[in-house]
Amino acid sequence: MPGLVGVIGCDGDAGGLLSKMAGAMRSKEWYKVDDFVDDETAAIGRVHLGIFCPQKQPAFSQDGSLAAFMDGELYAESRLRREIEGAGEKAPSNGHLMLALKAYECWGEDFANHLEGSFVVAIWDRRQRKLVIANDRFGLRPVYYALLGGKLLFGSECKAILADPAFKREANDTAIAEILSFGYILGDKTMVKDIYALSPSSVLVFQNGALSARTYWFPTGYLSYGNGRFDGNESDFLEEARILFNRAVKKRLAGGYRLGLPLSGGMDSRAILSAIDADVEIACVNFYGLEHATDVKLSRQVAKAIGRKLNSYNFGPDILKDYAGESVRVTEGMLSATQCHGIAPVSFMKQHADVLISGWGGEFPRGAMFEDRTAKGSPKLPFEWNDHAGMETHVFNFDARVFTPEQQQSLLAPEYYARTKGLAHDSFRKVVEATRNFPCAWDRLQHFFLWERSHRWNIFGLTFINTQLEWRAPFADYDFIDAFSRIPLSLQRKTPFSLIHRYIISQNNPELGRIPEAVTGLPLDSSLMRVRLSGLYNQLIAARGIRRLRLPAYHYSYYVDYDESIRNRLGDFVRDIVLDKRTLDRGYFNPNYLQDLVEGQMAGRRWGANQLGVILTLELWHREFMD
Repeated sequence: MPGLVGVIGCDGDAGGLLSKMAGAMRSKEWYKVDDFVDDETAAIGRVHLGIFCPQKQPAFSQDGSLAAFMDGELYAESRLRREIEGAGEKAPSNGHLMLALKAYECWGEDFANHLEGSFVVAIWDRRQRKLVIANDRFGLRPVYYALLGGKLLFGSECKAILADPAFKREANDTAIAEILSFGYILGDKTMVKDIYALSPSSVLVFQNGALSARTYWFPTGYLSYGNGRFDGNESDFLEEARILFNRAVKKRLAGGYRLGLPLSGGMDSRAILSAIDADVEIACVNFYGLEHATDVKLSRQVAKAIGRKLNSYNFGPDILKDYAGESVRVTEGMLSATQCHGIAPVSFMKQHADVLISGWGGEFPRGAMFEDRTAKGSPKLPFEWNDHAGMETHVFNFDARVFTPEQQQSLLAPEYYARTKGLAHDSFRKVVEATRNFPCAWDRLQHFFLWERSHRWNIFGLTFINTQLEWRAPFADYDFIDAFSRIPLSLQRKTPFSLIHRYIISQNNPELGRIPEAVTGLPLDSSLMRVRLSGLYNQLIAARGIRRLRLPAYHYSYYVDYDESIRNRLGDFVRDIVLDKRTLDRGYFNPNYLQDLVEGQMAGRRWGANQLGVILTLELWHREFMD
């Protein structure tokens, strides 16, 4: 996968090791590679697609003492140039990387505070023998790193670090416990012990064998219950959010690239589409495994309503067998193979676009993190703004959705269970305790989703795209997120109803607002009262078992059904891996429980694709990276 890669503090032949590390990341022959070797103790490189910042790197300061690499791109360049000139320096006009380098010359390690975009920047100070790596506020482009003696290894994939033959490969028990519990990894851990993920909005510094990292940004509204909030009324806030979002989309349409938009039936892609003028050329694409899926029907309605051609791709019912291995290779075991529908259509999308406009981060203003899974039909806030204990319980219950602690006691071999018991819960407690100083529990929840779930789970949707294309994410716009962090509490209470999305879409394009929403089946421009009453009515009717009296609504169906696929077509594929002798001999699992899990799925007694997917992933990861 593209990104930055390097080794600092090498005891000779840094260039040879960099070549191995970059080679491990270069999964496509057509990837381009730039490199720089300094005195055979330091070497930095970039593996890239040749789309953003296509010029050869590194860039050098005027005196040659600084060498800079960048993966990604910057926005708001004119603002940055004004700040540089305000600091008494002449702002360069020849590209994003030179702007980032000049920002470092102006502000040193604080330079990332002045950058806006999706980026990783590495600055090598040749005189001070100091490396500085900074990423964007949301950590949209991954960086993994490890210390080996006095040597720093880093890359956009763990496999770059594993290319060093001196690095010891050892599975991370805590990460495995988290994958089995939550389906993703918390904090800065990876599947490999002693390899770490760079957290969002971080500046990492390595000099003289010492490593340090600090966070340079938090949403300011989170730190003040009163004065930090928006001081207007709800209508004013919604209009400000719409204006800022439309600007965010417009920024991401610039550059003359072939643009694409993955169009689903959901609100995120519809909001983006509503902000795009009709004369802008952009290829709308959708993909699916089930023709009758709700997303497929709605995406066709959306494209037809605004006169856009929809380019469709059916990846078929055998997607798990066809793409599980590639998915695990790309995500390095940190995402279940039952998310492989993210990698399946990338080659198809590459035919139509070079840069995709992604809905990543849309769940944040949509209020998805407030979803109460016990409230069927009628969204509601699961805890009050000052209920910190309720927030922690909600997040744990929301995410502990793979194997419960009780199931893990049966799933895991006794010795391994004893070794990992409580590790996932302890990690969770550590993460949520880090925001105890936030006055508002709702803000703590949103911070968890942005820093943890979005950064360590949803981010792999962008990782899949980036294997062949570049991407841009309007919902991650700095100004838009800054505004949302100041949302009035009265309006924050209504976020489970996706009020911001509804307003943006209905005001930007009323025609799109009249198309039903996927879950409720009601037109998107329906009043909040209608949505609320419809949900309550259907909830009441369902509780009494009188389904024939339910109000007309979409019975939401996903565009891929792994449960049915495993049961009807891919049983042998799953069984041959999950119950293989290699899997059973690793000492993780109770063979009898795995047997029951597989056979229960085949017989229709279980709907365990999510659980089987995690076990399948763990085994495929071992075979790819550890054996």
